[in-house]
Amino acid sequence: MLSGYAGCGDIVEAQNMFDQMFKRDVVFWSIMIDGYDKKLDDITRAWSLFDRMHKRDLVSWNTMIDSYAKVGDMVATLELSDEMEHKNVISWSIMIDGYSQH
Repeated sequence: MLSGYAGCGDIVEAQNMFDQMFKRDVVFWSIMIDGYDKKLDDITRAWSLFDRMHKRDLVSWNTMIDSYAKVGDMVATLELSDEMEHKNVISWSIMIDGYSQH
């Protein structure tokens, strides 16, 4: 349900559902981050959620570096990338694409 609301751009309903959850795993956090970033172009809110995550996975890291790369903030993109413990091909591809676009 959360993914459906966020995916359709109803971020208010998604946020209400997210706020009522007793246990939030990394998947739910990533859905909300992606919803704010991709559907609303609200990187500030996406970053706020990312910052509050207790456990981050590769998907959540890649989502955030992609967000900064897409808006052309390559300084923040690089800083965030440097904080990642483990990078994969997607991580590096996001960085390369960001630099080639901006």
